[in-house]
Amino acid sequence: KDIIVKEIEIPSYDGTMIPLSIIYSDKIKLDGKNPTIIEAYGAYGESLNSFFDLSKLVWLRAGGIYAIAHVRGGGEKGHKWYKAGFKATKANSWKDFIACSEYLIENKYTSPKKLSGKGTSAGGITVGRAITERPDLYKAAVIEVGVLNALRLENSRNNINVAEWGTSKDSIEFNYLYGMDVYHHIKSNTEYPSLLITGGMLDSRVDIWQPAKGVAKFQEVSYKKNNIVLFKINDYGHSGDIDAIKDISDIFSFLFWQLNVKFNCNEKF
Repeated sequence: KDIIVKEIEIPSYDGTMIPLSIIYSDKIKLDGKNPTIIEAYGAYGESLNSFFDLSKLVWLRAGGIYAIAHVRGGGEKGHKWYKAGFKATKANSWKDFIACSEYLIENKYTSPKKLSGKGTSAGGITVGRAITERPDLYKAAVIEVGVLNALRLENSRNNINVAEWGTSKDSIEFNYLYGMDVYHHIKSNTEYPSLLITGGMLDSRVDIWQPAKGVAKFQEVSYKKNNIVLFKINDYGHSGDIDAIKDISDIFSFLFWQLNVKFNCNEKF
């Protein structure tokens, strides 16, 4: 009863209305000082639907905000919504994510020093390209088993994703892939958010070299800068038999640290 859930729509860069879920405790003030996680996926026509997650109470009752950007490429508004974030239109996915992030900042939910992005698997493209295009909006980001080198994805053990992303053997689709390739948009002389990136040694869906290449490039350009780039290597696959409690603990610990979250450890959630 102490948790507020808002389901709204906000305009993206081109005026398209993007569904945005915002969840927070009724005890916080919207003063721009709240640590915030904004999550997105945006691929395969899959929707990020509502479900009860007890672990989120730790974040919410520590004064955090949890937001979900239902970007184009997902299935929240049907097949056309999916195709509006697909191959030639894939940039809409991360531009929608950026627009939702800007909304949270402009409306005092949070600020760039308190905002973090989160994406998993194909969501690595959405969040990864958002932080490479607008690193000034985020203090931290978590990318789990993410696609960070789209141009080489078809060289993986699992190359069935060509239908979703495209092939680098086609000159037109090569350009689509280059546009969504996080690795190739990491630049020197740029202050990126602090990053926690994970990979699975047994991951047959997103080979571990995908996130590993992104980590190596981010670490290279971040040498002697203020941001932290961590690579967590797991001994399991893409999903399924994972240590969920340890994963959640690692993510929240990283974000508590980077967003400077302080709360009473004795509070009962």
